[in-house]
Amino acid sequence: MEQGTIVVGVDDSRQARAALAWAAAQARSTGCALHGIHVLEWPRANDLYGYSVGADQVLPDAADLESCYRVPSQEVFAEVDPEPGWTLTFAEGHAGHVLVDASRDARMLVLGACEHTGVMRLLNGSTGHYCLNHVECPLVAVPCGSSQRRHPGRGRPLAAGR
Repeated sequence: MEQGTIVVGVDDSRQARAALAWAAAQARSTGCALHGIHVLEWPRANDLYGYSVGADQVLPDAADLESCYRVPSQEVFAEVDPEPGWTLTFAEGHAGHVLVDASRDARMLVLGACEHTGVMRLLNGSTGHYCLNHVECPLVAVPCGSSQRRHPGRGRPLAAGR
C-alpha cells in the first residue's frame, strides 16, 4: 500500500462496520485512498500446535463462500459510499498477518474493537493483539460505540503509533 492509503479490516460485524465508517470519514477528510480487506481464516485455521482443525470437515464450495462472505462484505463496504479508487479485496489466511502485510506502507491500519477501554480494546482479540505487536504504521482501534451513551468520553478511537 502507498503512504496515502488507509487500510481497514472489513466484515459484517458491528465492530468492523464502525471501523469502516471511521476509516471512510478519515479518508475523505485527509484525501487518502481507502483499502478494505476481508480475511477468511477458515478453513486454514490451525490449532495451538499448527495442525489443521478443519482437516476432517467438508470445505465450503465457491457459491457458499460468495454468499456467506463476499456478498455481505461488499454490502458493508457499499454502505460508506466508496469514492473512486477505494478498493475492497478478499484474502485467506491469518487475519493479523494479512492486515499487517497489507498495511506495511499505509498511512494507518484501522480495526474494529470490542467494548473495552484503553489498550484492552486491542489486546482482547488475537487479530488486534497480533496487529498491535507487528504493525509498522499507526493502528487505530474503533469501538462499536454503544457504550458512548452510558459513559461519556468512552467509545472514541484509540490510536497506537510506531
